[in-house]
Amino acid sequence: MQNAAEWVDGLPVYDYPGLVNTPQRGDTLAETLGTGSAALLRGHGDVVVGRDVTATVMKSVALKDNATVLNQVLAHGQPRYWTREEAQAWSEPMHQHLSREAAAALAGRVWDYYKARVDGRLAALLNGEGS
Repeated sequence: MQNAAEWVDGLPVYDYPGLVNTPQRGDTLAETLGTGSAALLRGHGDVVVGRDVTATVMKSVALKDNATVLNQVLAHGQPRYWTREEAQAWSEPMHQHLSREAAAALAGRVWDYYKARVDGRLAALLNGEGS
């Protein structure tokens, strides 16, 4: 699961109620994030950051997928959490033997899928009718 190693220690929690609608709250949220890419907003949800829109969306999808899996695991009892080493081993690039161009093309297909879901073109994309 992508980003699992990044989040092996859990996510920091922005512990203040209400919206982040002032510079002071924004600064506090930035301090909460630190160098990480995601934080939980207590009683609200989460916030995810990335180097650009595509990276941020893909991290958001990964965070949701990780949370879904964790929720399913918790339904079966006490989980055995990964050690840092296990999480690091799992996070090795799945496609490390692909060329940079091929890996970028694969990532582009994943992005196209989510973009198509948003703008209603998923059926056309799955039927090979363009992107």
